[in-house]
Amino acid sequence: MEIPKNIYEAVTALKILLEKADQLNEFLELEENKALANSHHSLGRILRNEWGLWSDSDLAKSFNEIGVYHADDMSSIIIRSLHRILTKKEVKFKEQVRIFQKYWKNMKKREEELAKEEEELAKEEEKLAKVEEELAKGEEELAKEEEELAKEEDLPT
Repeated sequence: MEIPKNIYEAVTALKILLEKADQLNEFLELEENKALANSHHSLGRILRNEWGLWSDSDLAKSFNEIGVYHADDMSSIIIRSLHRILTKKEVKFKEQVRIFQKYWKNMKKREEELAKEEEELAKEEEKLAKVEEELAKGEEELAKEEEELAKEEDLPT
């Protein structure tokens, strides 16, 4: 199977693939989200692996150029677009792309927040370690003082 070079070719090739496998009608009978969910680990995996969506195929590059970088997102857009075209719904390509861009932007923001929180926790851990060290020194000094006092009490006067 030749790897499609762009998103239009991918949607067209997917339609042909489903027709050859005699699965097009079954695909269309499902509601859009159900079709997408059912396809993720089967058809979606084929697209991701066979069409080089994990690597630097022309198709993957065409998605990268519009800000879509994850192979799962690429295969979802292809599958969803085909389903919408064949069920005579508006494809809303920009909207599909924006959903994934927003998702990854939020994920990056959350990762940055978590990294900052981890950094703050590490600083707090350092402070706690210093306090524990100071407490341990204080305990040692108290033990020495008690030992000296005990010796003084044992001395005859």
